[in-house]
Amino acid sequence: ERELDAVPLGNARRLAGFLLWLHVAVSYAINSQALCSSLAASRDGGGGGGGGGGEGVRGPSCGVEWLLLTTAVTALAWVVANAVPFFQDLVGLIGGTTQAPLTLL
Repeated sequence: ERELDAVPLGNARRLAGFLLWLHVAVSYAINSQALCSSLAASRDGGGGGGGGGGEGVRGPSCGVEWLLLTTAVTALAWVVANAVPFFQDLVGLIGGTTQAPLTLL
């Protein structure tokens, strides 16, 4: 059952929907930065990511690379979310299989 069905129609539902969207957007932004930083570090041989820490500023090309990497990750996430017809079931399966191991870390 959907969580927003508990909220009656009207402005309260719009506000709840917006706050839910904001929560998901912030969570994605935080997780995306960690993922992109790891991807950049693995590409650089562990020398730090383009935008998330590392040895400091490396110049303008570093910012462009970081922009391209984060844009590609965002685009890939959008494609997967919209291309998989059973996306909600896929999210449930991934969450169910990874929740216990990740909580033990």
